Amino acid sequence: TRLSGFIIKGQSFKVVHLKTIADQLLQVSHSPIEIVFLVHIPSIDDRALEYFIRECESRQKNYCVIDRNDLARLFLAYHAL
Repeated sequence: TRLSGFIIKGQSFKVVHLKTIADQLLQVSHSPIEIVFLVHIPSIDDRALEYFIRECESRQKNYCVIDRNDLARLFLAYHAL
């Protein structure tokens, strides 16, 4: 069994900035979570994405970034739309 964590940012954000995910990323980085999912509907700032990836890699955590297009594909694949 693998422990996973999710950072989800929806439409209430116009752009996901580093300060938007910093607290959640800090919690994830100091936990036994093995894989982290960053799910975002708005666009994500390059600095925030780079920091997320760098932090996950430095803590040896697997990660997955899912944007609005990926999410739509998943919903269609599993007939959730």
